[in-house]
Amino acid sequence: MSVIYFFEETFDVGGIETFMVNVIKYLDRNKYQISLVTIQKNTDYFDKVLEKYNVNVIELIHDKISNPIERYARGKVQFKKFLKEKKPQIIHFHISFGVDFLYVDEAKKNGVTYRITHSHNSKANKLYKCIGHYVFRSIFGKSSTYRLACSKEAGRWLYGSKTKDCKILKNGIIIDDYIYNDDIRKTIRHKYNIENAFVILHVGRFNEQKNHRFLIKLFFEYHQCDPDSFLLLVGDGELKQEIISLAREYNVYNYVKFLGVRKDVNYLLMASDVFVLPSLYEGLPIVGVEAQATGIPCIFADTISKELFINENVSFTSINRVDDWMKKLEAIKKKENLRTTRIKLLEHGFDIQKTAKEIEKIYDTFLRL
Repeated sequence: MSVIYFFEETFDVGGIETFMVNVIKYLDRNKYQISLVTIQKNTDYFDKVLEKYNVNVIELIHDKISNPIERYARGKVQFKKFLKEKKPQIIHFHISFGVDFLYVDEAKKNGVTYRITHSHNSKANKLYKCIGHYVFRSIFGKSSTYRLACSKEAGRWLYGSKTKDCKILKNGIIIDDYIYNDDIRKTIRHKYNIENAFVILHVGRFNEQKNHRFLIKLFFEYHQCDPDSFLLLVGDGELKQEIISLAREYNVYNYVKFLGVRKDVNYLLMASDVFVLPSLYEGLPIVGVEAQATGIPCIFADTISKELFINENVSFTSINRVDDWMKKLEAIKKKENLRTTRIKLLEHGFDIQKTAKEIEKIYDTFLRL
């Protein structure tokens, strides 16, 4: 049995981690033993499922280090020790920025034969991050032996001129988990006392990228027109307290439900009336695929790749035009709740079983299985 190492610098709760875990579920257990390597593990959210699928989790630093420079300085030392001890043949790097190529280059120096890089992002929101990204990409970008990306934009972001050598791999999901169920919708709406409300849902980490400030301001404007509306926010993160304060400032706090990190996002999607994602940038957000799997109408920022367009009830709107978001919310409220989407996702290749099979073909080529 061959050991495949998945690597992510910080393992948290998000789309990348959800994708990794979903892939692990469908890889052939008779051919591969999966180990997850991370410099810093910030959550136990996935522990039970990782244990169920016999995934060996290797956390290289047990302290929680927020400073990325310090984390890399300490992480590099431990990563080198790991490489020398385990002598891995294949590492599948799940990365977002050019600086992550430092770990790929370290793997190259220490004899890792196959270094698969998998791009999950398309932009940075800080100038210093952009500068660092392009510098490290230009110096160390050649250190990967096989290039993957979740979208064309994510490929251009991480590989630049080498995008032509990059394989686009869809962020597949477990489609059957998201088939719309009206009984679930009624149960969740009753639980939160929102039976007769127009419910807006957002799922995402509370950070700059997800643009929660815009979302609170948008909901403030919409709530004035529809006082029975509610906003559900799923996730956690460094800006959560600031967003709570902003909701209070706009006098909508009683109509915004902060639900934390959840394992029933599929049910919340079924219970809601519209899903919104006003991100400043994304690779190809897996939650956008999950949302469309339930058939819920979606409004995405036009900063997000159009490769996310699967269903007809999806629109892309500028985050500089609040009025356009308002009009679309009002139009969605007037429409009947119809949800049939499974065929669409299968047609567009967003089935996790298909994604896992494509990954297996890559591994098998290297391992000559």
